[in-house]
Amino acid sequence: MLAIISQYFDNAPTKQFRLPVDTEADAISFATAVCDGQFQVFTPASTAGVKIPLGYSIITAICQNVVSGAVVNKAYLNFIVKPTASESDIQTALVGKTFNDGVTSFLIDRVGVSFKKVA
Repeated sequence: MLAIISQYFDNAPTKQFRLPVDTEADAISFATAVCDGQFQVFTPASTAGVKIPLGYSIITAICQNVVSGAVVNKAYLNFIVKPTASESDIQTALVGKTFNDGVTSFLIDRVGVSFKKVA
């Protein structure tokens, strides 16, 4: 399963990440051992029947901030898109927006997209 660990500093959500584990106890043990500050662990109640519909795509969007031709900041976003979504749709939706994960913040200038169609 994938547990989601949310970290908080000064009672504000700061960072969230996914961790592959066998049990919720494994996720809590990991977070206790290596995470500083407060944290909260979320695990799925059930994965039975949770499937991505046929025709949808799992994508990775590489969001970049470019200054004088050089990539200064980069972030990877993974999500599921509807069958009609194109690379152009995703780029249009992201370019010009501000990426902010609580640690890094930058204007998205360029987006590269990788598609994996669910068959």
